[in-house]
Amino acid sequence: MKIKVLYKPVGKPAEVREIEDDHHVIRELIGGPFSGYFVKSFVSDPHLYNVAIFCHDEGKLIGLPANCYIGSELLVGDIVL
Repeated sequence: MKIKVLYKPVGKPAEVREIEDDHHVIRELIGGPFSGYFVKSFVSDPHLYNVAIFCHDEGKLIGLPANCYIGSELLVGDIVL
């Protein structure tokens, strides 16, 4: 099954992609092991509560470059929403 995601690579604009609904595809886009978080953990806008962010598990520990902020949280490395 295909799903639409917003892919935001470091230093480039975000782009809508259609990908297979498979954790291997997300892992490939992010470049390693990842965790998912709901945006509601970072912002108080109820319109965004059902949005999930996937980012590299160890991105900050291994020094991946800064990507963007969600609320006050700095996300590093490539991300998928």
